[in-house]
Amino acid sequence: MVKATRIGVAVAVAAGLALMYLKKKSASDVLHKKRLTKLRFDLSAGDIAAETTAILELWQATEDDVAMAESVTYEETAARLAQLDLELSPRISSVAFLRYVGVTAAIRDAATAAHQAISTYGLQSGMRADVYRVVKALADSAIGARLEGEKKRYVQRLVRDYERNGVHLEADAKARVLAAQKKLSALATAFAKNLNDDATEVLCSRADLAGVSEDVLGAMATDASGLHRVTMKYPIVFPVLQTCTVPETRRRVEAAFNSRCKDTNVAILEEMMRLRHEIATLLGFASHAAFIADVRMAKTPEKIRSFLTELNAKLTPLALREREALLALKAAECTARDEPFDGVLHMWDYRYYVREFEKHHCAVDHGTVQAYFPLEHVTAVMLEVFMHLLSLEFSQVSTPHVWHPDVRMYCVRDSRPGRHHGRIVGYFYLDLFPRPGKYSHAACHGLQASCVDTELKRQVPVAAMLANFTPATATKPSLLMHSEVVTLFHEFGHVMHQLCSEVHIKRFAGTAVERDFVEAPSQMLENWCWDPAVLRRLSRHHETGAPLPVDLIDRLVAAREACGGLANKRQLLFALFDQQAHAAGTIDTATLLEELHNSVHLVPMTPGTNLAASFGHIAGSYDAQYYGYLWSEVYAMDMFATRFQEDGLANAVTGLAYRETILARGGSVDAAEMVAAFLGRAPNDIAFLKSKGVL
Repeated sequence: MVKATRIGVAVAVAAGLALMYLKKKSASDVLHKKRLTKLRFDLSAGDIAAETTAILELWQATEDDVAMAESVTYEETAARLAQLDLELSPRISSVAFLRYVGVTAAIRDAATAAHQAISTYGLQSGMRADVYRVVKALADSAIGARLEGEKKRYVQRLVRDYERNGVHLEADAKARVLAAQKKLSALATAFAKNLNDDATEVLCSRADLAGVSEDVLGAMATDASGLHRVTMKYPIVFPVLQTCTVPETRRRVEAAFNSRCKDTNVAILEEMMRLRHEIATLLGFASHAAFIADVRMAKTPEKIRSFLTELNAKLTPLALREREALLALKAAECTARDEPFDGVLHMWDYRYYVREFEKHHCAVDHGTVQAYFPLEHVTAVMLEVFMHLLSLEFSQVSTPHVWHPDVRMYCVRDSRPGRHHGRIVGYFYLDLFPRPGKYSHAACHGLQASCVDTELKRQVPVAAMLANFTPATATKPSLLMHSEVVTLFHEFGHVMHQLCSEVHIKRFAGTAVERDFVEAPSQMLENWCWDPAVLRRLSRHHETGAPLPVDLIDRLVAAREACGGLANKRQLLFALFDQQAHAAGTIDTATLLEELHNSVHLVPMTPGTNLAASFGHIAGSYDAQYYGYLWSEVYAMDMFATRFQEDGLANAVTGLAYRETILARGGSVDAAEMVAAFLGRAPNDIAFLKSKGVL
């Protein structure tokens, strides 16, 4: 009887707890949905078209009202534009983001059309002289002079944007600029769609793929005759270029990879460069490169060119030694196989012999290392690292609002002590595996910005990280190359930049900093992937559960800059190509690339290829700005060496200072000012040059 009573009580208690859990879970789910009411990932093609029309109608109506403002006050003009930006941000994301991740071609096409329509209207909006006059009047008024902080900066940026769009030009010049901008927008959309839809593949027999691991082979589809389909997706193409021992296969695959969309996108890109130059000259600039640099940290293309050419000169002796070492490996391999040695390091040799160099000179076998980095474990530890470092708490949402079943959604809460503790900071998504039609690179997309509305209520930020890691199989989990671990940290660094933003005006939220600084926060966080203590935590062999052995960690860290001279000169090739291509009105991309391959990278371009056709950065939003990857690294290495190396990578006090001084402020102040505040001095390039092995 007593036992039965106890069991009955236990059942009742358990039922009560379960009900409490379900109520709590239900309340939590309602809270998450309430925070995300403006973001929709379940839209049909028809829904996307209808929502796009509604967005454009609201946009135009609000600007019409601002243009007719009865009083030129901040509240009647700039504040209304800021509120419009806040409201439209998640709605635009809902219709346009699906072009990267939509599950059907119809959805992706509708989202692409939406993006194009919104971009086109944005160009017209930027040319509205009536709105410009009102904003300019505010900026020049006594009221404008009394504005402070973000409000003052916002008004100044609005005026600058209108004038950089050409709103002040004579009618004929203004019409030419607008027509060129519209054509540019359409060309950029076409370039990206061509690249996203590309299905290039090389058919290879098993013998053709000698040296390629069974895991990679297993991830390849085969045709009816049993030939392997080597696609241009990163988890397939890079392992083939790095490990296949058959030179002819590597040649075929490298030629295909660097010829993607050549027949369509070369002409598109060269026309885009011509149009950009035309717009820049109409606006009074010598070139598109000058137009872009004017509002970046660098300020002038001459300063950018000097930075790049000086770094190139410093790296050349190191790169020449590295090339000789790779050629020695090639010569030895040719001798061992009784094959002729041509004395040339070809592009199809480059990745293969860098990998061989790491094996022979650093004793690092990346296939062995990969077994220690199961994605599930790496992701879990990475989240722990960021939670501790930035005083945050992440929890996976059990009933997520997602665009594909593979996607995971997380809620982020503040764990700082005091009034902030426990508040929802925002949300992020992880979409980490390839699928047909999905964006094929790694990237972070801000979907909803952190900012404050006119009622002083904060809109929480939402960001999505996209990647294309090798999926798990029936017998093996998803395993990351160490380079992919670095990519994971880098892109998640962008997610944290979006999520930790505490600005008031959407214009300055998250990664809305100078483009030549935007990579610095993420580049700095890559250093955690090279720290022995962190590597011990990140690694866990998928079969034994053991961490990376200490001696292997030491060798892996020592290999960080293996052939770094050549690797950095490859980045210089891209950056100098971007700068030179945007310094003139007409350009032959293939000829320029061939020259830079020989003079900068020191590895000749494969005849008939043209990587410009797949250089999405400069067809998108990195035009004349690719140098920013190296420029940002100067600040990234300075911040890391000065604060985290000194204070410790697990120092939460330093991490919180980083969050509050750099990440939280977004673009509300100049990047140089933020960095100086974090460092306690003006930044310098000492740590950067040391990291490149030239100081």
